[in-house]
Amino acid sequence: MTSSPLFRRREALITGLACAAGVLSVASLSRTSHANKILLNVSYDSTRKLYQIINTAFLNQNPDFPFKLLVSNGGSRSQALSIVNGEPASIATLGDVSDFDFLAKNGLIDKEWRSHFPFQSSPYHSTIVFLVRKGNPKHIYDWSDLARSDIEIITPNPKTSSGAKWNYLAAWGWAIHQWPHAPEQARNYMKNVFSHVPVFDTSARSSTNTFVRREIGDVLLAWETDAMLSTQETGKGLFDIVIPSRSILAQPSVAIVEHYTQRHGLTKAGRHYLEFLYTPEGQTISAHNFFRPSDPAMKPLIQKIFADISLFSLSDLGSMAELTKEHFAPNALFDQIQAGGRT
Repeated sequence: MTSSPLFRRREALITGLACAAGVLSVASLSRTSHANKILLNVSYDSTRKLYQIINTAFLNQNPDFPFKLLVSNGGSRSQALSIVNGEPASIATLGDVSDFDFLAKNGLIDKEWRSHFPFQSSPYHSTIVFLVRKGNPKHIYDWSDLARSDIEIITPNPKTSSGAKWNYLAAWGWAIHQWPHAPEQARNYMKNVFSHVPVFDTSARSSTNTFVRREIGDVLLAWETDAMLSTQETGKGLFDIVIPSRSILAQPSVAIVEHYTQRHGLTKAGRHYLEFLYTPEGQTISAHNFFRPSDPAMKPLIQKIFADISLFSLSDLGSMAELTKEHFAPNALFDQIQAGGRT
C-alpha cells in the first residue's frame, strides 16, 4: 500500500475534541510524537455535529479514557481513500458499505466487519427525503413529481458522494416498485429525473450549500438528517421537508481499522468507543441529532422525532456490487444520463 503525506487536503474540516486540554486539530496530529495517544474517527460529512456531542458524552462517562478523541469529516469515499493512503484512522464511521468493503479489500479492516457490532455494524440510520422551499411552491409531493419538466433538482454526483448514491438508489427503488414489469420505463424515469440536475456537486455538503445558500433548484434530495438540520437550524423558517411515499433505508456503518489499531494498542479503546454508540445514551444522542437509532427499544423516541415513512432496504434492490455495475460503473446508466440519456 502506498502512503501519502499525512492529512493532505480538506478545507479545515476537522472537528477535534481532545480531553480537557481542548481542541486538537488533525493537522497537529501529524506534528506530534505521540500519535498512538490519539483515537481518530474518520467520518463523513453528515456526522459533524453528531460526533462533537458523542465525544463529549463519551468522555463524561469515561473521564479516565487515556486517548484523545479526534474526528475528521469529508466525503465518504474520499475519507476511505485517505485511510488507504495512510491517514492514521483508529475507527471509520462512513456512509456507504462499499467504502468499508474497499477498506477490507485493502487489508485495513476485517473482511467480516459487518459482524463485529450489532445491527450489521450500523448503530443508526437515515433515509432520503425532499427539502423544498417554504410553502412547497412547486407542489412536490412524491418521486413522480421529480420527473416534471418544471422541476430543477439538486443532488450530488453519485460517483463521488455516498449520500448521492443513496439519493439515486432511493429514486431507483421507487421506480422499479412503480414499474415492476417494465424495467425500461424505470430506466427512462431515472434519465428524466437526473437530466433535471443543473450541477452535480461532488459532496452532499456542497449540494446543500448550492440549494440553501446559493438558492439554486426547487428540491434538494437529502438525507433526512441533513434536511432536518436545514429546517431546524441553518435554514430555519426557509424550507419544508416532504416525506415521499417510500424511500430507502440508508445505513451508515462503523468499523475498527485494525491495520492501524493493532500496531498502536488502540483496538480495545476503539471497540469501547464504538460500543458507546449502541448504549441508550448513544442511541438517544443519535436521535436528537436526527439519525434514527437502530435499537428497536428506541421506537418511542423515533416516533416522537421522526415522520413515519415506508422504507425498503438496499438488499431489496440487489447487492451493491450489482447496482454499481448497472448504474455507476463506466458507461452504465448514470454515465448515459450525463451523456444525454443515450443508450
